[in-house]
Amino acid sequence: MNAAFMGVAMYVMNYGDTPPNIYVEIARWMAPLATASGLVLAFITLREKVRRGMTYLCGDSIAVYGDGADALDILAQTGRKGIQGPENQMVRATRYILMYTDEKDSYDFYKRNLDVLSDKQVYIKSSIIRAQQVECDHLHFFHYEEAQSRAYWKEQSLIQEAMQKEYQLRIVLIGGGKLAESLLIEGLQKNIFHSNQRIEYHVFYADQKYIACCPGISKISDPVIFHEEEWYQSIPCLNEADRILVSDQRNDIEFLQDLLAVVPNGRIDVFSCESGLLDRLFQRANLRIYDAEQEGKKLKNILNEKLFEQAKQLNWNYAVLYGAAGLEKESIETLWAGLDAFTRYSNVNSVDYHEIRLQMLKILTGSERTDPDTYLPYLEWFSELEHIRWCRYHFLNDWDYGILPDGKAKDPNLRIHQSLVPYKYLSEEEKEKDRDTVRFMFEQKA
Repeated sequence: MNAAFMGVAMYVMNYGDTPPNIYVEIARWMAPLATASGLVLAFITLREKVRRGMTYLCGDSIAVYGDGADALDILAQTGRKGIQGPENQMVRATRYILMYTDEKDSYDFYKRNLDVLSDKQVYIKSSIIRAQQVECDHLHFFHYEEAQSRAYWKEQSLIQEAMQKEYQLRIVLIGGGKLAESLLIEGLQKNIFHSNQRIEYHVFYADQKYIACCPGISKISDPVIFHEEEWYQSIPCLNEADRILVSDQRNDIEFLQDLLAVVPNGRIDVFSCESGLLDRLFQRANLRIYDAEQEGKKLKNILNEKLFEQAKQLNWNYAVLYGAAGLEKESIETLWAGLDAFTRYSNVNSVDYHEIRLQMLKILTGSERTDPDTYLPYLEWFSELEHIRWCRYHFLNDWDYGILPDGKAKDPNLRIHQSLVPYKYLSEEEKEKDRDTVRFMFEQKA
């Protein structure tokens, strides 16, 4: 108390006597430093507020909230558009990315600031909520595992192997968890190459809850076999596989040594958080190592701007063709906002599959061209594959075939649709809808 009194007396009352103790002496020397530090801190805070405001005013800003290294990585990818969201404080931005380590923190932040975020585009990292179940058109949930799986099946497509083996393949997936589940679901929706194909998926270590909650898998023509035994008890199955996908192994090194011993020549693709280490340890021609979360951590795969823009255009084109909208481009966003989440993501799924269609056309024609003279000879083939994709999307979201007594084509509440049948049983009018989708997508790409 004495030191405090003497400090006040010295600085406020201009007291100039020799300080009576060491505490007052320290205070005398530290006071200017503290004042300077306070000014610097105030300047930095003000500068950051000004920078955030200018970033927002320039438009298309992205505020990133999170408490881990991933959030900083995403912020770095945003460049000049990025705003680092201060903890528990709301900043103005065009879009928001919430990616706290504990998902509950992201949901709590969204709820606390719902009055501001209700009309903003918000992206939330989640391993629980599926995007197709969220009706808010401004709210998006992203998953590292889903992005990784989507990118894998497009970049490492099975098309060449399928054509060489008359569309009869066997894929083995070893590992549980979200990544393994996403690889299976995305594979079923991307690996569609022929109406008479048979691509078998053999899955080891699938979660029993996941199997029970996905009855739609059994409705898909490509068989999915869930194995209860250990992978090393089915070595013939592994040796006959065209590709083995490995994910979620707790001891990658020991496991890979054993797997390579029993499958010395088959192609093995491994997804691991220790991809760099495994790359250095294992130098085998038949082994490919992928970062388990690399694609999911890319800003473009979180926002998916191009994908959603094309999906909106596809939906608008369909509405114009079938009389639900005029030709005004302004109606695109209105139509999109009026869709339920399931239908929105059906359009997204259709656009995403088009990359596979483009790869097929290139192999079939040996050309990069996508003009009508190039794709029209294959229009019926692609239209049938589009219908198969559409059916699989519905089956995987628990829809089924059914005829409604009121004569309507579908009932979203009962999840019944009369067109969930093989392409050959569709009317010409229904087939034309698939042809329209294929035509539109090729025109968009061109």
